[in-house]
Amino acid sequence: MNDRKLFRGKMILAGSMIFLVTLSMLLMNGISVAAEKVITLIYAESGPPAGLGGNFVKIMKEEIEKNTDGRVTLEVYWQGSLLKGKEILNGVKQGMVDMGYVLPAYYPKQLFIHNAFALFPEGPTKFANLSRAITSCYESIPDFGKEMGKWNQKVLFMRFMLPMALCSTKPFTGFDDFSGLRVRASSANYLKALKAAGATPVSVPWSDCYMALQTGTIDAVFTNYDGIFATKLDEPAKHIFTARELWVPMPIFVTINLNKWNSLPEDIQQGILKANEAVIARFSDLFELEWDRIVMSQKDRGCTVTEASGEDIGKWVNLEAWEELKENWVAEAEKMGVENGHEILVTMDKFISGEIRKEKE
Repeated sequence: MNDRKLFRGKMILAGSMIFLVTLSMLLMNGISVAAEKVITLIYAESGPPAGLGGNFVKIMKEEIEKNTDGRVTLEVYWQGSLLKGKEILNGVKQGMVDMGYVLPAYYPKQLFIHNAFALFPEGPTKFANLSRAITSCYESIPDFGKEMGKWNQKVLFMRFMLPMALCSTKPFTGFDDFSGLRVRASSANYLKALKAAGATPVSVPWSDCYMALQTGTIDAVFTNYDGIFATKLDEPAKHIFTARELWVPMPIFVTINLNKWNSLPEDIQQGILKANEAVIARFSDLFELEWDRIVMSQKDRGCTVTEASGEDIGKWVNLEAWEELKENWVAEAEKMGVENGHEILVTMDKFISGEIRKEKE
């Protein structure tokens, strides 16, 4: 009898142990599966976490994680801490990072077709119209996607900058003040246009602009308004000249390595693409308010902020240099094997001019 009770106790104990081991294995397996579901995407960002650009990245990260139910997280490396701005295109291509900030102006030859955006100095002033003009160009001209595909990447998001502005160490209140001014700009097209306007164009690395202004190496920087504010170029250069019509037609692209993209489950891909709607909606609100916020902040700090007159805007957008630049671009496109260069510019002009007309009607 005692032997039977002892045997039964051993069986119960053994069963309990088996149950506990099985439960433990199930729990461990569940944790392992959960861990496998979280995909970390490494993102290289050229700018700081502050300002309009920084807020865009933060919104993008939030919406990607939200629209993938937390199965994807973005690990952001700010201010070129992982890859410098001009290294990111190749870095994404080679898989050094999964995603990155790609500004076509950094790659005039590699992203030749994308740089056609910089040939249009005037654009719509409202974010919705600006976004629609550029997005329509991109979606209607397959050459853009093909060119990015050659660099083994896909565009996921487009980020837009505030209009062009000039910050100068010397007083600047009108177009005629360009004469003799040593001005830094980000692209060859803007440098040529500045020369046509009477300025002395100077090529200076973006990271050196603050010191160049401070030491008098250059007199002014011509770039996007939010870029001036975020990098505090308005500290050594307190004379600001800008206009909402002088848009920045060149979007910043957020791209992903194609191999990485194709490795993601389809539902994850759809979640990331869906996030774009919320990103644009949230960023639109920030974009519309940012201009006034920057103007107010600069005036409070003693900057002189001058909004360009209609006459000054007309002088800039009607420079003969712009038509010459377009003709040169078409000729260069043909040499590079892009036979439909003229048609690309015509299509872009149709969408951009169309949005400008809508605003003026």
